[in-house]
Amino acid sequence: MTKQKSKFNNFAVTLMMLLIVVAFVFTGVQSFTNSSNKVAEVDDKIVTPTEFNRALQANLEEISKRNGGKYPSQKQIRELGIQDNIIDQLVSQKILLRFAENLGFGAGKEHVKDTIVNEYAAFKTNNQFDITKYKNLLKLNGIQVKDFEKDVIDQVKINKMNELFAAVQPSQKYLDEQEKFRNSEAVVYAVSFDKEAMTKNLPVAKSEVDKFFEDEAKSKAVINSLYDSYKASTPKDKLKTKEKMRVELAKEHIQKTKREELKSFNEKLQADLKAAFEKGNWNQAEKIAKANDLEFKKKASVSLLNPRLAGVSLKEEEFTKNFSEKNTDTVMVNEGPLAVSIVKITGFNQKKSDENDPMKQFAKLSQSRALTFKAIDYQREKSDIKKYNIQIQ
Repeated sequence: MTKQKSKFNNFAVTLMMLLIVVAFVFTGVQSFTNSSNKVAEVDDKIVTPTEFNRALQANLEEISKRNGGKYPSQKQIRELGIQDNIIDQLVSQKILLRFAENLGFGAGKEHVKDTIVNEYAAFKTNNQFDITKYKNLLKLNGIQVKDFEKDVIDQVKINKMNELFAAVQPSQKYLDEQEKFRNSEAVVYAVSFDKEAMTKNLPVAKSEVDKFFEDEAKSKAVINSLYDSYKASTPKDKLKTKEKMRVELAKEHIQKTKREELKSFNEKLQADLKAAFEKGNWNQAEKIAKANDLEFKKKASVSLLNPRLAGVSLKEEEFTKNFSEKNTDTVMVNEGPLAVSIVKITGFNQKKSDENDPMKQFAKLSQSRALTFKAIDYQREKSDIKKYNIQIQ
């Protein structure tokens, strides 16, 4: 019983490890070195020195609080097996993350944003998310925003799986239902466009080009700047001379100044596409997309478990609601400051899974122990795990 309780406590620490990054109590008391610059590997997932050092320092900070502010010595760290426990916890974390990903759990942008904005008090001022505080606090602790957000993505994936595990003790019937749920897909039509990119579709009259060149000094400076950009981004074998590009570059410049025309164009494009989607007139929708050099996605599959579609911004909550209600009438429009995405569900599919499906394999395991331990044990056998020698300094 004691051994099992100890294992549970260790795992509880493991689950919290993803949250340690925002504890901001790191003291720099101890760190480690090794030649590989890796602590451990689980398949393609690496336990980094940064992760280990933060976990170690947070662990030592907690010990010091219970010990009157006194930190353990290097000898005590070795004797207590602290570094080995931390490595085991971090490896278990990566194993669990691998298992969650194998089951198809993802982390959409909106979910990640919501987690950062709402779940971390350290980033709030007067109970409101403070973007400046967020960036400064990460910088103060030597954490890059992209690294922190990657940690949050991993956290969301594991949290989703933990919610599934916590909801029920899985019977075979439940696991069969979950398999069906995970393999349920919506068939969608979708299109997305970048608002600024639509400047290329704005008409420019010859008279506008002539007027632009009337101011020789100004137009020369603009053309020289635009040609330098064109030259830097064009392969040498496709380069045209400045003289040949002169009018084309002038038109591009003029197009970018047409802000009201661009706004009107985008509003009409959005309205036309939405109207075609509402009518289910896919030939018309595709024609509009093609005319504007947009990718038109036909009969694309989107999983309810991980609702993402490349190049298209989905509102996860709205998509999930329409999916659950089998709604094939509503056109979902997600308009942001930079882009517009239009999506409509037209049907539903049920994917087939084979005997190698992770959930099928997991269902065969005994249910006598906690599901999380079983998940780790199961995935540990499937993963390539490496640990490297480290030295505490």
